[in-house]
Amino acid sequence: MDLPDFRMPAGGFADPLELWSAAHQRAQRVGLLIRRLFDHAREQPPSDATRTTAAEIRRYMREAGPRHHADEHDNLFPRLRERLAALPRGRGRKTLALMTQLEHDEPELLRLWRQVDAALGCMDTQPPTEAQQAAAAEFVDRFLHHHHAEDQLLSGVAREVLTTTEPAEIGAAS
Repeated sequence: MDLPDFRMPAGGFADPLELWSAAHQRAQRVGLLIRRLFDHAREQPPSDATRTTAAEIRRYMREAGPRHHADEHDNLFPRLRERLAALPRGRGRKTLALMTQLEHDEPELLRLWRQVDAALGCMDTQPPTEAQQAAAAEFVDRFLHHHHAEDQLLSGVAREVLTTTEPAEIGAAS
């Protein structure tokens, strides 16, 4: 199975919104890889490729996922919320509601991830159970939707409302 490309975009920390978008694209590829791996594991016995892919997914989700999440919640979202709240006539209200909804989705994503992670940890010796397959399918659907919404809806708004110096400040804080 093909592993996602984990290279950093050319702009690096100088363009944190480009990094953020690239992280969402990687996350979406990881989500699709989880789906393919679970489909494969349902039909095929464990193999070196299965074990390697499962280990790489777990590493990505344990290392990159928490860092990305922290960057959003510590550096980007507070600034974005402040700018959106200051827009005239409630123009930012819809985006603020989306941000709140995405944040409310996170505990469920974490609950589902724990089930997927447990299944990935056993994939070297046994195929996932039906319950683990269902949890993986739900996780992937929610995970893809979550990152797509952030990337497609919030990224453009962030580029519009952040001041010219804030992206550099966010990059320096990352």
